[in-house]
Amino acid sequence: MTHPLLSRQLRRNFGINETEELVAALSKLMPDPQACAPLLQSLENFCQAIDQSYIQYDRDIAIRTHSMEVSSAELLAANDSLTAKATQQEEVLTHIRNTLNHLSPEEPTDQQLNININDLPVLTARLEELTQNRYLTQIALEQQQALTSLIMNRLPIAIFLQDKEGNIFHWNNQFDRFANEWSNQNDKFAWAKNPKDETRAWQTGQLIISECYLDHLALPVHVQLSRILVSTPGHPEFLLNFAIDITDQLIAEEAMIRAKESAENSNRAKSEFLANMSHEIRTPMNGIMGMTELVLDTDLNPEQKEYLSLVKTSADSLLTIINDILDFSKIEAGKLDIETITFDLHKLMSELAKTVALNAHQKGLELLCDIGEGVPRFVKGDPVRLRQVLLNLVGNAIKFTHEGEVLLGVKVIQQGKQECLLTFNIEDTGIGISPEKQAHIFEAFTQEDTSTTRKYGGTGLGLTISSRLVTLMQGKMELRSTPGIGTVFDITLPLTLADAFASNDPIKLQLHHHTILVIDDNPTNRRIVEGMLQLSGAKVIMFDNGPAAITYLNTQPAPSAILLDGMMPTMDGFETAAHIMGNPHHPPIIMLTSTDRKEDQQKAIEIGVAAYLVKPVTGMELIQTIYGILHPNQENATEEENSAPATPINTPQKKAFKILLAEDNPVNQQLAIRLFEKLGHQISIAEDGRTALTRLQEESFDLVFMDVLMPELDGIEVTEQFRQTELNTGHHTPIIAMTAHAMQGDKERCLEAGMDDYLSKPIRIDDLKQVLAQYEPAEEVESEHYQLDWDAALDRLDGEEELLLELANIFVKEAPIQFERLRKAVEQENFPVASREAHSIKGSLLNFGANRASHKAEAMEILCRAGQNHADIQKFLEDIRHALDQTYISLQIKLQTK
Repeated sequence: MTHPLLSRQLRRNFGINETEELVAALSKLMPDPQACAPLLQSLENFCQAIDQSYIQYDRDIAIRTHSMEVSSAELLAANDSLTAKATQQEEVLTHIRNTLNHLSPEEPTDQQLNININDLPVLTARLEELTQNRYLTQIALEQQQALTSLIMNRLPIAIFLQDKEGNIFHWNNQFDRFANEWSNQNDKFAWAKNPKDETRAWQTGQLIISECYLDHLALPVHVQLSRILVSTPGHPEFLLNFAIDITDQLIAEEAMIRAKESAENSNRAKSEFLANMSHEIRTPMNGIMGMTELVLDTDLNPEQKEYLSLVKTSADSLLTIINDILDFSKIEAGKLDIETITFDLHKLMSELAKTVALNAHQKGLELLCDIGEGVPRFVKGDPVRLRQVLLNLVGNAIKFTHEGEVLLGVKVIQQGKQECLLTFNIEDTGIGISPEKQAHIFEAFTQEDTSTTRKYGGTGLGLTISSRLVTLMQGKMELRSTPGIGTVFDITLPLTLADAFASNDPIKLQLHHHTILVIDDNPTNRRIVEGMLQLSGAKVIMFDNGPAAITYLNTQPAPSAILLDGMMPTMDGFETAAHIMGNPHHPPIIMLTSTDRKEDQQKAIEIGVAAYLVKPVTGMELIQTIYGILHPNQENATEEENSAPATPINTPQKKAFKILLAEDNPVNQQLAIRLFEKLGHQISIAEDGRTALTRLQEESFDLVFMDVLMPELDGIEVTEQFRQTELNTGHHTPIIAMTAHAMQGDKERCLEAGMDDYLSKPIRIDDLKQVLAQYEPAEEVESEHYQLDWDAALDRLDGEEELLLELANIFVKEAPIQFERLRKAVEQENFPVASREAHSIKGSLLNFGANRASHKAEAMEILCRAGQNHADIQKFLEDIRHALDQTYISLQIKLQTK
């Protein structure tokens, strides 16, 4: 249908009404209708487009007309509708912004959000993002809570929460199990509540721990409850509670306590058994050995003397075995302590070597002692236990070696300013130890094979004891051995350098510009002797046989001296010496020999040797001998190391003492009577402790020898009671313990009870005479009232006067300070401190043989130990001051003259 306006134009111009008619008319005018078809079609499309334009124009006119016809009321209503929609949109935007701010973790500002707050799509996208994040966070939180809940439910500890009213509102599975098992009829949670503890936890905020015992159950249980306040801002406070069933723990603790008590009782019983065994064995041993020594000192024919000598040797061997067993038992029981005192290591080594030299020489063995270069002379350690270990190892080496040599050596591994690390080596050429036995050789009662015990004797404890003693001394023992070749024991031991003598050079004599010719077939001994001589600065020439040395002497300048081994193959030392003596200008010859036979000494004298030394010799001894021969008119710069010969048993002491012996054993009584009478002393016997106390209270004695185990009263009780009676007199009677006990602490208990000294049975003559010598008056009187027994003090230090003088110098400086501490403690009535100071002064005085002065200090110690202010305490204090003043003077005289 054609638009009216277009139809009008067609009629007006072409006289037709429709577009189709116009096209048909034009087609008739075309010569080739087919060729003009596209043009005609375009004309038709053009007309249709015009027609559509007219239609749209009519619509626009209609709209304009309608708009003009709209009333003002409709316009106002439309405006109100748009305003309402805008307000609603603003409200939506506000709600979205508030939601965004709420969802943001730190409530960011609009600027921090970096978005257009009026842009609804942007705000919607941000809201969606935050919602997603919150969802993910919630998922993670739920997972964490699930894990926490899982862990809590798997814990063997009951966990539960309480509010302020005491209500339990949350708990784990373990608590639920406990509640089901432990509940009573009235309240399932009654066992978990404790109002008093809960109140304390709420008020203090601290952890409150308590226990409860649930005895209403068939099997009662112990429960430990712990409570603590948990407070978090923004959340309600609550109590976090833990409950633990400690029944098994308490049972285990009780079992441990019972086991500990049982072990202590067992250990105590073992110690008591050891002490009793020691007493029961040593008491008859004291009689056997003492009586044997007495009989050996009488006139005997050779056969009787031989038999009794065998008895004494057997008794000594038995005592060694007993001591081994006791030492092992003490180590096992933890009752053996290691001392730390200053001692002369060089002297210990040389004396130990000389002790076993006879046994080695009787077997034809070469015994060598090698003290390496730089080994310090004075060190701090336990010389008794070190000597015990070395003596056992050297003794074993000699026992299991049939030919060859045994070497005792020591050398420095590392040395600092205060400590040194030494290695002791004991080497032999004996039977050796098989590899399979070496791993077990340090175990108790173990020897190389079962036949060894039958062939060589022994308990198999020696190496065990030695190894454990080395461990107690912080050292280490190792073994290297090849069967049929020999064995080497290495002991690595740390020792502390003695402050006063750390730099003391053992070789003070010098042999510079002297040449020494050494003739010895033993390469080890040549090496050792060479080292000794080179330390003194001498030039050393060595030969391993006599003929080669003689040839050298016939063609070369004569040396300063010759060291000649007495026992060599082909041409021994005596024959070699005789050849050398054929030269009228021969150098002096010093004979070194492994035998100490009188006939050999006589033979050496007849040949004309200058000196005769028995191996092993120390560097000091060797250098001193050579120096004395080469410089006969000069005094030796070193003191003699050889100890003085023992005093015969029947030689009377300097003073005859009046002695009381408290002893219940008849054999020991008889032995003591004989011993003391032979030493020139007067002795009285008390058969039991009560008799001894009565005699002491009624009579005056110079010395008391007190057995510890006696009927009625034991020696400890007698001493303590007697010392109390001496408090009023100020007099002090020396009391020496004589006991068969040999356990740790025995000596200390005796000294703490007030005894002055301690002798362990069996009593040896030399030990007894040494104790008696301490109480004899000194020949030289240093002051009118207080004397120093300087000789006895030197004996206690093995003759080391240099060490004694150093101690004296320290004492003169430190004792006045000690006395001042004692005076102040007495003035303040601090008697425990005063007792310790008096005890320390007493010990210091005894070091110098100031026996009478030490008795004054001991009286003060006993008085202070009583713990009360005695009326005469100032007099005792003045006595000590006077005694110290006199001792200072005596010691200063010694320091100036020495």
